[in-house]
Amino acid sequence: MARASLPLIEVSRLRPGMYIVLELGWRRHPFPFNSFTLRDEGQIRTLRELGLARVRYCPERSRVEPLPVQDARQAAAPAPRPADRPSPAATVRPAPLGAPPPPPESLARPEIRRLRQLEARQQEAARMHQSLLQRIGPEPERAAQQLAQLAQHMIGWLPEDGPAVLRLLGPESAEMPSGHEISVAALALALGRDAGLSATELGHLIQAALLHDVGKQRIPSFLHEDHGRLTEFERRTYRQHVAWGAEAARRLGLAGEVVEAIWQHHEHADGSGFPNGLKLDWMTPIGRVLALCNRYHNLVAPLHAEAALTPHQALQRLFMEEQEHFDPELVARLVRLLGVYPPGTLVELNDHRTALVVATQPGRTRAPVVQIIESPDRIEAGPWLALEPEGEVTVLRGLRPAELNPAWAARARRLARCGLTPEPESREDRLAA
Repeated sequence: MARASLPLIEVSRLRPGMYIVLELGWRRHPFPFNSFTLRDEGQIRTLRELGLARVRYCPERSRVEPLPVQDARQAAAPAPRPADRPSPAATVRPAPLGAPPPPPESLARPEIRRLRQLEARQQEAARMHQSLLQRIGPEPERAAQQLAQLAQHMIGWLPEDGPAVLRLLGPESAEMPSGHEISVAALALALGRDAGLSATELGHLIQAALLHDVGKQRIPSFLHEDHGRLTEFERRTYRQHVAWGAEAARRLGLAGEVVEAIWQHHEHADGSGFPNGLKLDWMTPIGRVLALCNRYHNLVAPLHAEAALTPHQALQRLFMEEQEHFDPELVARLVRLLGVYPPGTLVELNDHRTALVVATQPGRTRAPVVQIIESPDRIEAGPWLALEPEGEVTVLRGLRPAELNPAWAARARRLARCGLTPEPESREDRLAA
């Protein structure tokens, strides 16, 4: 149905459940879409605050009828206020002098406190990684010791038994120094454990993940990514980082398995990768895990941010378009670990609310933990919901930046680049927050 043919209705007659169409530019309203089903009275109040008198609505897509005219007038009239009723401000008692201010509501919630702890842990790992990178040249023995310590520290992030939850970190993690290496190592850690790697193999995997791009220190920063516009000479220079990374690992005296995995982090199972065109049978288990995790993170957080995919899009590409490049068993495991809507994905729920996927739930690929987002500028304001596979609230679809208004699109791109970290499943993960 053409927009102009939809009937106009007074904002005072709107009810939750009506499907409306806004004839406003995206920059003139805070909603992610120009057409949507009204969810609650708060959205109707926002429409009034925008100064709108009438909007178009679609009767066929609405679940309810408009308010009758008489009811709308009564609802719009201000409620009488008795003269002796105290104002809300009169009932507020000031805090005693010297008393500490109450914590913000968002930080008082246990899941937010836990998130801050995880972010501090991630930042400490990044600091350790930056320190060892500086010592690779002048102090290789010390660098090797720090690498082993960091790898062992990260292995401790996994639960001793039971599945791991993959949790999304805050926006600061997207620009954190060493963020790519730490994120790849964290994802590889979870995937490698899920694939049955031994403790020794996991240690080698983490070391390889932390050093897989160390060879890029020897090439200009504008060649740190093959974005499809490099000349042949630039592409050869970029690909040289693999050999230089393996050489650095040998100088540190690392195990041969670590050196091999660094050699293989850009190889493809069908032989189309580089530098040696290895096929799957010639790749080590560690190299297979590292190649897949590195590719996933490069899709969601490339150096050229305009080329980034949402986590949901990245997983779709790996599963549907690039599966022949990787171990198919590992791809299937990655989907089970991340879920159909991985952390960092902005989604629309079936009740038309917008939410951010903030954590996985083991065994529930289509029912993640989400955080409700009312505005693109207020991420921590909404509650967290642990969705149920057959619950009333479910994920309707993943949202792509291209279909959102500019403010929401910018937020979606920033969230997609945030880091991931594994942690044991806690009681808060099993309960709706």
